[in-house]
Amino acid sequence: MELDRSDRGENTVKINNLLAEVYHLVEKLEQEAEENRQRFQQELEAGEILTAESQSFGQK
Repeated sequence: MELDRSDRGENTVKINNLLAEVYHLVEKLEQEAEENRQRFQQELEAGEILTAESQSFGQK
């Protein structure tokens, strides 16, 4: 009976450690996603500027 409790305690610790690791990985992925979103937005804006400049150059 005590061994069962010990095993459960160890399993609980393992599960908690794994959950903490998953939580950390999710936070890291969320941060990377935000960085990618910002980079994409910057590239999109740069592309819009280049498109506008090339269109105005073609009209001259």
